[in-house]
This record gives sequence, structure tokens and C-alpha cells, in this order.
Amino acid sequence: AQAWIEKPGFPLVSIRRVARAGLRVRQVRFFSDPAVSAARRRSAWPLPLVVKRGGDAGSAVDRFLVDGASRTVRLPVRKSPPWIYGNAEAGGFYRVSHEPADHAALLGRLGEVLTSVERQALVGDRWAMVRAGRAAIESFLDVVDALGAETDYDVLDGIAGPLGLIDEQIVEGETQQRFRAWIAGRFGAQLAALGWSAAADEADARRLRRAAIIRLTGSIAESPPVLAEARRRLDAYLADRSSLEPNLADAVVSLAAREADAATYDRYRQAVTAAATPQERRRFLLNLASFRRPELVARTLEATLGEEVPTQDVAFLYMRLFSNRGGRDACWRFLTRHWKAIRRRVPPLMVSRLVETTPALRDPRYGREVARFFRAHPVAEAARSLKQALEMFRLNGGLRRRATPGIARWLARRRAE
Repeated sequence: AQAWIEKPGFPLVSIRRVARAGLRVRQVRFFSDPAVSAARRRSAWPLPLVVKRGGDAGSAVDRFLVDGASRTVRLPVRKSPPWIYGNAEAGGFYRVSHEPADHAALLGRLGEVLTSVERQALVGDRWAMVRAGRAAIESFLDVVDALGAETDYDVLDGIAGPLGLIDEQIVEGETQQRFRAWIAGRFGAQLAALGWSAAADEADARRLRRAAIIRLTGSIAESPPVLAEARRRLDAYLADRSSLEPNLADAVVSLAAREADAATYDRYRQAVTAAATPQERRRFLLNLASFRRPELVARTLEATLGEEVPTQDVAFLYMRLFSNRGGRDACWRFLTRHWKAIRRRVPPLMVSRLVETTPALRDPRYGREVARFFRAHPVAEAARSLKQALEMFRLNGGLRRRATPGIARWLARRRAE
């Protein structure tokens, strides 16, 4: 136990099958940065390894203590099981990497053999390894593709984060269109079955699943039917706040704004003024940053310097604009030109949060601009955030270079199937 307290980090555990129902287990320290040297990765912990495996009578769990960088353990069976999972119930403080054949064996039966928390861990581990340069992006897309019928909210939420980053940071042009079409096609059937309206006695899990599926098909994939339905439901919501299921209010207000016109923008401004609750007021206020038309982005930016926007919300509008593909360039230019006035409106802690979100600007040239700007306009409270942001620019750039060809190949292969 002392090693877990004294040593920094946590292990990445690789599991490979060997003869006589054996498992060759190796561990190194996990780093998210592919550039970290092998020498720095070299480390080992007394590892409580819990392996889940398939068998004739269902699944079983075996426990081992792996004390060393590399050990062979043996499963208490005569023949090698049809599948194994190296972190049963996701209870171990480690990431796990399976051999390609074992990874594929799991994907063929995910819903049958892994619990929701195990599926969530599988998604998280595979994505972490992709980011760290230790797995191909195609292997992560295979996991997501196998989860098209997933019903657990936490698993769906765990999928959405990486898919959103891929959409924002990696794919573009025709590849982005194909990527979005794949997401919409893979998860759209769930939305068709769920519908947009909840029954009066509907379980919370089903309501949450609907919201997660709309995030995937609408917020990320921007499926035209989903965006059109969001616009239709916005009209009803503006007329009657009780017309929309509460779990969908944020999504509908955000999605309906994306391609909307000045008239809709003005209705949002009016809703901010007339809001009956602080939550409703903030929903419409922050989604002023979801409009993409340049003239509406400009109006939102100008509003941040006036009294209409409370000081505690100014930075949040900028952060949302950084994530708005129609607003990020204009937002960065506005910040650099009006920095003195913005500093008077944004508390130091929120400046740090704002700096943390600059990697959403995506283009590597912005990383250089961010570094130059904050060297010329230092903010002591944001020094650490700046360092982390510049590191994220670098890591995202590396991921983009590694993953772009693989995503294109994977999507092309799916089209050919």
C-alpha cells in the first residue's frame, strides 16, 4: 500500500494470453503525453488485478496480486476462456489494455458480458490510450460502434465527450460530414424509438438517455432532422415553458440557436429580461453564444462589455464562443483588442478558466498567439492555466496528426461494407 501513496501516477496494465490459460501482465506508468520517455514510464506497483472471464456457466472473476513490472498469472481453468476483461467492475486504479483479439472478442458481446460501469471504463481506457498514442483511433471508433444500442446514461455521456472532441479538433470537410453521418446513423434509431416527449410516469433513466442521445445526434452530429425538431420545439417552449421536458431545455435552446436569425436572437434577449427564474435567465443568456451568424456573434461580444451581462457570466460567454465554430475567431480577436476592459469585468479566477478553454481555438497558430498575448499581458493567477493550455494545444495537434488518416480509413471502410 505504501507504494500507492508514495509513487506518483497510476499504471497502464497490458494483458496478453500465453499457454496453459496464462496471462502475461505488464505494467508501466500511464502518461497522456506520447512524448514521455520509456525511462519515465518505467514503474510498478503491487497491483491487485481482478480479471473477469467467460465460461460455460457464465462469467467468473479471478483475483491476482501482480508485484512487479511483468508477471505471468494463470487462470483456474483447463482451456482459455472465450473472452477476458482485465478490470472487473472497474474497481482497480489502473487502465487496462487488451490484445487486439481479446478487444474484438469483447466488442462482439459488450452488452451481454460487461456491466455498465465496465463498459464505461472500457470507453474511457480506450480513449485515454488513443490520446496517449498507445492505441489507434480506429479501435476507439470500433468501441463506440459496438455501443450503438447502449441505454445507460453514464456510458453514453462517456462516449459523447471524445466524439465531441474528435468533431471539434480533428475532422473537417468531407471527413467531418461522414463522421457526423455515422454518429447520426448509429444512434438515431434510439431517438426515433424514444421520441422527444416523455410520458408522465417515465423513468428518470429513460429521460436522461433521451437527453444523451440528442446530445450525440444533435449537438455533435448536427443531424438536420434533430436541428429542425429543436427549432420547432423552441417555438413552443418560448410560448409555454411547461411544453418541454426539463432535461431537454438546455439542448433545445442551444441547438435552435446555431443557424438562427436575428429575430430569434432578439427573442432570446427578451427571454433573458423576462425570465421567471435565475436558471431560465442564464439558459437564454449563455446561449446567446450559440448563434453562429457573424453579426449576431458581434452583438454578443459587445454585450459582454455592458451591464446586461453580469460579471460572473462574462467569461462563460467567451468560453462558449471559443467552442462555437462560427464565433471562435471573432471572440479571440475581440479579447485581444478589448483586454483592458475585459479584465475589469472578469474576476481573476474566471480569467484562469477562460485561459484553460483557449485550446478550443484549434488552429496551432492560435497556440502561438495565446502564448505571445499572455507573455505581453501576464495574469499571475492564470500562469498555471496558461501552461496547461499551451500543453493542450500541443497534445491536440499531435492527436490530429496521428488520428486524421485513421478516421478517414475507418469511415471509408464502413461505407464499403
